[in-house]
Amino acid sequence: MVPTEIIISILGIVLIVLNVTFAVTIIFFERRDTGSTWAWLLVLFFIPLLGFFIYIFFGRLIKSNNFYQVDEERRHEYAKHVDDQLTELDAHEGLFAHDPLLSKYRGSPA
Repeated sequence: MVPTEIIISILGIVLIVLNVTFAVTIIFFERRDTGSTWAWLLVLFFIPLLGFFIYIFFGRLIKSNNFYQVDEERRHEYAKHVDDQLTELDAHEGLFAHDPLLSKYRGSPA
C-alpha cells in the first residue's frame, strides 16, 4: 500500500470508532424517545464527521425548566456566602454605607 492509502485507512478506522462511540453515547447516556434516537443515529452514520458537529449544536438535550433551577442545599450555601460577604462589608461600613445595592441585599431601605 502507498503511504497515503495507509493514512486514509487509519483515518477511516478512527472515524468509524468515533461514530460508534458517539452512537453509544446517544443510546445509553441520554434519555430520548426512540424516534429521536434513531434519527440521530442515522445522522451520525450517514454523515460521519459533519453529523457529529450537527449533533453537538442541535441535538444536545438542555431542559429549559431545569437549566436555571438551584436545589435547596445549594441555595442555602449561596445564602451563607452572601451573608459572609455582607458581614465582611459591614466591617468596612464607612466605604459602603450609602450603597443602594448593598442596602437592597441587607433588607433596609435605600
